[in-house]
Amino acid sequence: MKKVSKKGNGNGKKKFKIEVVDDHVQTVISLCQYLDNNGFETIQAYNGKEAIEKANKENPDLIVLDIRMEGLSGYDVARALPKKKVLFMSGFGFEDTEVSSFKNSIGFMEKPMNLKEMVSKIKSALKISE
Repeated sequence: MKKVSKKGNGNGKKKFKIEVVDDHVQTVISLCQYLDNNGFETIQAYNGKEAIEKANKENPDLIVLDIRMEGLSGYDVARALPKKKVLFMSGFGFEDTEVSSFKNSIGFMEKPMNLKEMVSKIKSALKISE
């Protein structure tokens, strides 16, 4: 795993760090690659326990978080990290009632995700101008 610097991206702007959490490896790899290509630093996690540990250690600016995972669910992770902004995702449809009950939620996206919309939601939540 590569270590990334918070210094910036060469143009004087800070790179925002996004943690991507899903129990499907290819989903994490694909989302991280897209986010990396769009100027973000990424952290990969493949279950809830690992997500919490990495978030506490690496302090991401936002977490893209699958809801349904074995062990700790995305909801469990969001409860454990109440100060972290979270974009929930799921391949099982919209779970509006529960998602909207989290103060740290920036919304929900159904998988497969519209990647441009995901980046737009992240930029809006982090107050990044286009």
